[in-house]
Amino acid sequence: MNNLFQQFKRISLFILVFTIFGCNEDDTNNLPKIVSGFTFTLNEDTGTVKFINISEEATAYEWDFGDGTSSTEINPIKTYETGTYTVALKAMNVAGASDTFEDEITISIPEGVMLPITFDSSNVNYNAGTFGGASFEVVDNPAPGGTNDVASQVGAITNIGAAFEGIFFNVVSSIDLTTEKTIKMNFWSESAINVLLKLEEGSAASVETVASHGGSGWEEIQFSFTESASYERLTLFVDGPGTTPGTFYIDDIQQTETMTGGGGSLDACDGGELVNDFETADDGIFNNFGGGVGTIIDNPDTSVNTSAKIGQYVKNAGEVFGGITIEVDPDIDFNAGVFSIDVNSQAVRQLLFKLEGLNIEVVVPTSGMGWETITYDFSTVANNIGSATAITLIMDNGTAGDGSADWTIQFDNIRLCSNESTGGGNSLEDCGGDLVNDFETADDSIFNNFGGGVGTIIDNPDTSVNTSAKIGQYVKNAGEVFGGITIEVDPDINFNAGVFSIDVNSQAVRQLLFKLEGLNIEVVVPTSGMGWETITYDFSTVANNMGSATAITLIMDNGTAGDGSADWTIQFDNIRLCSNGSTGGGNSLEDCGGDLVNDFETADDSIFNNFGGGVGTIIDNPDTSVNTSAKIGQYVKNAGEVFGGVTIEVDPDINFNAGVFSIDVNSQAARQLLFKLEGLNIEVVVPTSGMGWETITYDFSTVANNMGSATAITLIMDNGTAGDGSADWTIQFDNIRLCSNGSTGGGGGCPAPPMGELLSNGGFEANSGDGACWQLNAGGGAVTVIDTDANTGTYSARLTTGPAQVPNLKQERFAASVAGNQNIQVTFKYKITSAFVDGSILQVLAFSERSANGAVQHDLGNAGTSTVDVWETYTGTFTTDAAIDEGISLLIQATCGGAATCAGEVLIDDVVVTEI
Repeated sequence: MNNLFQQFKRISLFILVFTIFGCNEDDTNNLPKIVSGFTFTLNEDTGTVKFINISEEATAYEWDFGDGTSSTEINPIKTYETGTYTVALKAMNVAGASDTFEDEITISIPEGVMLPITFDSSNVNYNAGTFGGASFEVVDNPAPGGTNDVASQVGAITNIGAAFEGIFFNVVSSIDLTTEKTIKMNFWSESAINVLLKLEEGSAASVETVASHGGSGWEEIQFSFTESASYERLTLFVDGPGTTPGTFYIDDIQQTETMTGGGGSLDACDGGELVNDFETADDGIFNNFGGGVGTIIDNPDTSVNTSAKIGQYVKNAGEVFGGITIEVDPDIDFNAGVFSIDVNSQAVRQLLFKLEGLNIEVVVPTSGMGWETITYDFSTVANNIGSATAITLIMDNGTAGDGSADWTIQFDNIRLCSNESTGGGNSLEDCGGDLVNDFETADDSIFNNFGGGVGTIIDNPDTSVNTSAKIGQYVKNAGEVFGGITIEVDPDINFNAGVFSIDVNSQAVRQLLFKLEGLNIEVVVPTSGMGWETITYDFSTVANNMGSATAITLIMDNGTAGDGSADWTIQFDNIRLCSNGSTGGGNSLEDCGGDLVNDFETADDSIFNNFGGGVGTIIDNPDTSVNTSAKIGQYVKNAGEVFGGVTIEVDPDINFNAGVFSIDVNSQAARQLLFKLEGLNIEVVVPTSGMGWETITYDFSTVANNMGSATAITLIMDNGTAGDGSADWTIQFDNIRLCSNGSTGGGGGCPAPPMGELLSNGGFEANSGDGACWQLNAGGGAVTVIDTDANTGTYSARLTTGPAQVPNLKQERFAASVAGNQNIQVTFKYKITSAFVDGSILQVLAFSERSANGAVQHDLGNAGTSTVDVWETYTGTFTTDAAIDEGISLLIQATCGGAATCAGEVLIDDVVVTEI
C-alpha cells in the first residue's frame, strides 16, 4: 500500500511540472487584460472632486492625488485648493498585473470680493448685489484714459433712473476704518454726478459719504470717514436720491489712509528749498485742465506778501474738476517730506496739492482770510519717495466753481520744507498774564457786530463753574455764514508774538476764530462743545505778530451758516494776554486749587488695574518743558481692543460730594476720555485736544449718585472703538485733583448729541447706561437698559411685550432748533430676541412738537420682525410740520393686541436722528 502511495505522488508531480512548463505564450496572452482609467466630476465652488473609477479587470487600486496624498478607495472623493494637479490611478489584480492612468485636473475656486477690487482676477466672483432697478456686470474698459488708461476689466453699473438704486458687495475681509479711513476708486461718467458710498453690516452703525465726479471720463474720487469701526458690505448709489439713468463704470476700489495736512504763517518754512517763487516765470509753466486757468500776475498788494510776481489760479463757472499743473525743472528729488505754499484766498477752499510722477496728493483747507502759508505733509503717504515732475493744484475737487474772486487763489513761494519729516505738535505754557477784559463793567457798546453775529453782555446764568457775575455772549444767526463780533480794547494791546486765552462755554464743537485787529492776524481753535473751558491762541509763529492790537474779533465756523440756536451761541469771559514773546501754544496746564488726588511722583505700576487691553505704567517724564513733573502716568490702548482701560487705586478713598475733578493729559490725537469714579459708579466723558499737554475738567455736579466715597478712578479712551497701541492711542497724564465738592452748576445727565445728529444718547451709554435722555415706559410690559447684549458699546434697551401691552422708549422735545418742512431720518439697530407673534408689532412714531394746537404725529411704519437673533437696521423718514417750534419727539414701542398668545421681545441700540 505504501509503494502504491509513493507511486501516486511521482505521477502527480510529473503532471504538475508538465502543466507549468508545457503552457505556451499564446495561452498567457489570452488572460483578461487590466485597463486603468477614471473620470471625475468637479464642484467648481468648493474644489471637491468625485472620482469615478472605470478600470477593467482590476481588484485593487492606488490613487496618487498629485498633492502628496493618496487613497486605496475605489471611487474616492477629494477636496483641492486652487491649482493644477496630476492624478495617477494604478489598477492591479491578485496575479500581480497592473496598469496606470494619469490625468491633469485644474482647480479654480472662486474667491470672495475683498479690497482692493480690480475686476481683473479670473478667480474672483465679482457678482454684485443690485437693488432699486440697477444692474451690474463686468466688462472691458470701454474708454481707457484719464485716471484709468489701461485696457482692463471694469465694473459697469446701469441705472434705470429710479431714486436710490445701486449695487453692493459683501466683502470676505472686513473693511476696517481704524487707521485707513479713506476709500478711493476710479469712476467713469460723461456728465457731472454725485456718488454716495455707504458702509453697512459692521461693528457700528452704518456710515455714508458723498463724492462728486466732474463728468470728464475716468476720474479718481475719494470717500473719507471719521469712524473706527469695521464693515462687511460696501454699497454704491450713483446719483443717490436723484433719478439720472445711464451706464457708469468703476474700477480700482481700494482703501488708504486719510490724507491730512496743516497750516501756518507766511514764510513758515523759510529755510526750505525754494521750488518756485514765480518771479521769472511766465504762463508757459501752466498746464490748465477741466476749466482751471493759471497765470503769472503782478502782485496787486505787497503789504503782506512782498513779492513782485505771484501765481493766480481761477476755477471757472460750472467746472468741477478744473485745476492747474505747474511744471518743475529740474524734477524734485523727494523723500517723504513736507511742502509749503503761500496762498491768498477770499473763501475757505479745500486745496489739493498733488505731486505728479509720484501720483500722491494731500488736501488742506485755506482760511479764506487772505495771505497765509499752508503746509502739506507727505511723510506718511504711500509712494512718497522718488522724483516729482510737476505740481497740480485743484480747489474743492468735485465742486463747481464760478470764476469769481471766491474761486480765485493767488499763490507764491512753493518750498520743499524738509525731506524725511517726522511731524510735530504745539507745546503748551501756563497762562497767568494780563487781563484784557473780564466784562464785569462792560456794556453792549463794546461790540461791533457784523454779518449776522450778535454780541451782548449778560448776567451769568450759572456761576457754578465760571463764578463771574457778567459774561459776554455771541450768537451766529440763522443763514449767516460770516457773522461775528468785534470787541473793542482800550487801551490798545502792546503785543509781541504772544499767547491769548479765553474762557468759553459752548454746547457744540465750534471752530472759533480769534483775530487781532490792527495786526490783522488770526488763529482758529476748536471748542469742545462740553461747557466751560479755557482755550488758548498762540500767535508766536504767525507773521506780523508784533505791534498794537486795537480790537479782537470772534467768528464761529467761518463760512458755515449758523441758525441762532444754543448750538450757535458761545458765552465767553476773561480774555487774557498770557505772554509776550511766547514760543509755545495750546491750552495751559492749570491748578484748580483743589485737593491733589495723585501726582504720580511716588507711585509705581502696582496702582493700576488694567483691563480689556489697556495698560497703565508710571514713567519718567520725557519732556519737562511744559509739565515739569519728574514722574507721570501713561496709558496705552492696545491694538484691536475696544474696551481697554486702566483703573487707578486711590488711598484713602475720596469723600466726594457733587464736585469737579481736573486731570492734566498729553495726547497726540483727539480722544473721548472717560473718567469714572468707582464705588459711586458715575462717569463723565470729555474730549482731549490731541495737541499735547492740557488740563481737562470733569464736572459731576449734576450726575445722579454723586455723593459718597470713590474707591478708584477709571480712564477709558474712546470707549467702544478699537485702539492700535500707537502714539495716537497713548495718553500721558498727571496731577489728578478734586477741584471742588458741593458744586451746584452746569452739565446734565443727558449729554449733547453727537456732531451732525439731533438725538442724544442713542446708544444708551450715558451715565453708565441708566437711560439718560430717554423715558422708559413699561406700558404694562417691561423696559430696561441692559449690558448683556449691545450692537455697539456696552448697553442697549430691551422691550418685552405681551397681551394688551405697549412698552416703549420715548425721547421728548429734542432738536429744538429744527425747522418746519425739514426732512428727518430715523435709524436704529434692533434684534428680535423672542419672536413677535399673534399680533405683536414694533412701531416707530415721531412728533412735531408745537406750542400751539398740540403735536403732529408722524407714523414712520413698523420694523420688520420676521428674523430672530440678528441685529437688523431700521430706517424711516418724515417731514416736520411747518409750525414746529418745540423740537421733535421720538417713540419706539412694542405693541401687542388682545390675543392671549401675543408676545415678543426686542433689543434697541444706536438710535440716530439726522436732517436729510
